Amino acid sequence: MKKYISILLFFLLGITNMFPVSADTSLSKQSVKQYLYSIYQYETNHIPEPSYGSVGGEWLIIGLARYGIRQDYADKYIKNLQKHIEDVDGVLSTRKYTEYARVVIALTSLEKNPKSFGGYNLLQPLAEYDNLISMGVNSVSYALIAFDCGNYEIPEPKKDYHGKVTTRDKLITAIINAQLKDGGWTLAGKNVDVDVTAMAIQALAPYYKRNENVREALEKALEKLSSMQQMDGGFQSSNNGGNESTAQVLTALSELRIDIEDKRFVKNGNTVVDGLLQYYKNGGFSHRVGGAVNQMATEQSMYALVAYYRSITDKNRLFDMSDGVSRLAYEQNTQESFAAEKKTEKKQKKNTKKKTSDKTEEKRKAEQDGNLSQQETEKQKETEEQKETKKEEKTENVRQKRAKEGQTTGKQVSETEDEAERILSSEETPSEKPHGKSEKEHKVGAAVGGGIIAGCIVGMVVGYILVRRRKKR
Repeated sequence: MKKYISILLFFLLGITNMFPVSADTSLSKQSVKQYLYSIYQYETNHIPEPSYGSVGGEWLIIGLARYGIRQDYADKYIKNLQKHIEDVDGVLSTRKYTEYARVVIALTSLEKNPKSFGGYNLLQPLAEYDNLISMGVNSVSYALIAFDCGNYEIPEPKKDYHGKVTTRDKLITAIINAQLKDGGWTLAGKNVDVDVTAMAIQALAPYYKRNENVREALEKALEKLSSMQQMDGGFQSSNNGGNESTAQVLTALSELRIDIEDKRFVKNGNTVVDGLLQYYKNGGFSHRVGGAVNQMATEQSMYALVAYYRSITDKNRLFDMSDGVSRLAYEQNTQESFAAEKKTEKKQKKNTKKKTSDKTEEKRKAEQDGNLSQQETEKQKETEEQKETKKEEKTENVRQKRAKEGQTTGKQVSETEDEAERILSSEETPSEKPHGKSEKEHKVGAAVGGGIIAGCIVGMVVGYILVRRRKKR
């Protein structure tokens, strides 16, 4: 009995797996593009003079440059950054090496050379491995992204530095070694931090397919992130921030080219994109749901959506900048582009509607033809019945006539009937003769067959029950 129960459970499990988890919302490419354009307008209007800084600076520029940026706006940032670097003699920080990594990524997104910008090599401080790792895994992650975004060779450190020299292998190993047992990363302590975990994934993403250790680490990290996702599709970090954490996870998934509707990252029908868009408001994003628009939240959400858009349009990853900067000549051109795309989309919908209408008409005609065919069949059947009646009447008339005249015997009557049958049959054309079994005969046959099959099934069930009872005795 257990065997049969196992088979039944296996069958039910297979049926269940036929219906995968799906998301309530799946934005079209055009919808994502319109969101990005609204954010682009908001950011450029609110930050008219982009300059060096974690807000209103590099992350703003990275998001715009990977989406589309006007040359005059990019020039403003370059000018302001160069002035700042000259003012500080090329020393962005003596402790936070993420400052150098962030500027290197921004310059690369604009196709500017960070090895010689304003007379300084901004990659050089990142070659000082001991100083780099002293600030934790986050510093290491962004150093790796900085070197990889432009496929840069790691330069020699300054002559007064006497520690270990950075290599890509050292950076990768340092990130993997910092992973917690449950699969995540953190800046300090033993509790997983969503933001830091997502940033580590972004840094290791290019090595997923070519490094077994990286692949194992990332699979554990993804499993951990999946368990931390909220029912609204978003994420919460250790400091209770929601928007930025969700943006970092979306960027991480996009860098790995993980489908937004991957069942690991769909909760209660909500995807990570759904989780992020709940913070959207008039071109910007808030730090918390229902809060005021926040510039940092907007910038991180912008480049997260750009990363997602690039993943669904088969473009380079957000941090693979070998394809160069994306430029917008004029906002008018962008608006005209949207209008053209909207017109094309409307035309496609119209064509789809016409095709659907044509198919409906074809189906109606087919049904109509079917009805006509059925009417013709019934008419033909009625004609055949009339001919059969007529034939019987003629036969009866001939027989009665012969009998009255006394000119025939029983044998002659039979011969006369055969002759009448032959005469009447000769009047039918080949196309009028019925072929094969009648519809009634087919129905009878089907009914008999069905009865036999049902009987066999009942017999098998009864037989099985009797055998089970005998065994119990």
